[in-house]
Amino acid sequence: MKVVAKRDSREGCPAQIAPFIPERVPVTISREYEVHALATFGGMTFFQIVDDFNYPSWEPAWLFQVVEHEVQTDWKCNV
Repeated sequence: MKVVAKRDSREGCPAQIAPFIPERVPVTISREYEVHALATFGGMTFFQIVDDFNYPSWEPAWLFQVVEHEVQTDWKCNV
């Protein structure tokens, strides 16, 4: 799965997401990121990406637009 960063801050985000977004997120707007995992907590979806500091990072899906929906064949789902 691949996403493109559409936002890099919490400006304009829904109130329930704001606590999970720092003032600035280490992503570059319009840059494509590979999603390594995703999780849903409290009705909010988070993507695990490697951020611009080259660290694994869980970020709210609200920051991104999905550009490739296909997931890796080794992904597993657990509820």
